[in-house]
Amino acid sequence: MAPKIKKNREDEGFNRFKKIVDIKLDPVSMVLKAHLLAEYYIDQFIALKMPKGNILLDRGFTFSQKLSVLKAIDILLDDDSDQLEALNKIRNKCAHDMEYSISEADIDRIGFPQGRYYFKLKEEFPINKRKKHLLYVTLIGVVASLDGLCRHLKEKHKKS
Repeated sequence: MAPKIKKNREDEGFNRFKKIVDIKLDPVSMVLKAHLLAEYYIDQFIALKMPKGNILLDRGFTFSQKLSVLKAIDILLDDDSDQLEALNKIRNKCAHDMEYSISEADIDRIGFPQGRYYFKLKEEFPINKRKKHLLYVTLIGVVASLDGLCRHLKEKHKKS
C-alpha cells in the first residue's frame, strides 16, 4: 500500500483573494476590490492589536486614518505601508473619476516597494499582457503580505 501524501492546507488568504479579485475583472475593479480586501486586513490588525480597537472601527475612520493608526503602533513594515498608501491613492482616483484608467505608472507605485520581486515580475510579462497581469500579481503581493501578518497576529493572540 502506497503511503498517504499529506496535502498542504489550502492557502485561505490566496483563495480569498482569487474569489474577490478575479483576474477576469477590469483593472479598476481589481483595484477597488483589492482595496476592500486590504481594509479588511487593516481592520483585523486594529482589532487584534488594540484592546479597544472596536472604538476606532465603529467611528467610521477612513482607510488612510486606519493606516496612520497602524503606523503609529508600528505594526506594518515601511514597504507594506508604502504599498497601501499607493493603493489607496489609486483607489481614490478610480472611485472619483469614472473615466480613470489604471496606468503602468500606477502599478509601479504599488509594486516598487516590493523591490526585486516586482522588477522580476515586470520582466516576466509580455508587453501586450503586462498591465492587467502585472496589476493582478502586484495586488497578490500586497494582500499576501497582509494575510501573512494577520495569521501571525492571530497565532500570537491565541497564545496570550
